[in-house]
This record gives sequence, C-alpha cells and structure tokens, in this order.
Amino acid sequence: MNIETAKQQMLELPQVDLGEQHLFADGMYCRHGVLPAGSLIVGHIHKKTAINVLATGSMLIKLNMEDDWEQVNAPYINSTGAGVRKIIYTLEDCVFMNIFRTDETSLDKLYDECVYEEIGTKPYLIAKEIKDKELLCL
Repeated sequence: MNIETAKQQMLELPQVDLGEQHLFADGMYCRHGVLPAGSLIVGHIHKKTAINVLATGSMLIKLNMEDDWEQVNAPYINSTGAGVRKIIYTLEDCVFMNIFRTDETSLDKLYDECVYEEIGTKPYLIAKEIKDKELLCL
C-alpha cells in the first residue's frame, strides 16, 4: 500500500483532535499536541528543516516511505529536512512537537511557509480506530 491510498482510507475513519497549541518566540515556531495511543498519523511534507521532539510516550516512526518502522521512546529529539513526510503510529499517548525557524506569526502564512498543505486536509490525518491493520504495512 502506498501513502496516498493509506491517506484516503484514513480520511474515512474517525479523526482525532490533537489539541494543538502554537507557541512563538524570537523567530521560532513550535506546534505541539497530544497524540493518543493507537493513532496512525501521516504528516504534511515539510518545506524546511524542523526539529522534532517526543516529550512523552512511545511511537513507531518512518521518516521515509522506504524505511522500516523505528520505535522511539521519550525523550527523543531529531531534525528532519525539507521534503520529509513523517508517518507515526503511537504505542502510548505522546506529547510531540515540531519546531521551525520563522519570523511569521500568522498560522495561515506560517503553514504556507513551512509545509505543503493538501486540499481538504489538516496538518495531521489521524485515525484513532485503525480498522484495517494493513495500514501499518505502509
């Protein structure tokens, strides 16, 4: 299964509110939220480098479609460059953050600057109840 097929299937499943919060400080933007256990998350493709922080919890993550799933446990910090679309499956409730360098403070303009948004999607596509375990075979 490819990422586009998985995204379409996920859009038909219940979506989860991450309770996202947005913080700005001296040319930095931090988006963070709580990712519930058992969620499959397909992020947008980033236009620029981001620092990613898993503050609490445990997850499986792919940074590239051809990669195997890697389990990471909090505390975990990495950076990802432009063109990366993270795929995450949460093993526990997780607090996760993306941090970008930007002087922008308008969320609409910031998303234009930092991610390739796709029509009809939010920053994350989330399926709390994964009915088709085939999705984990991405």
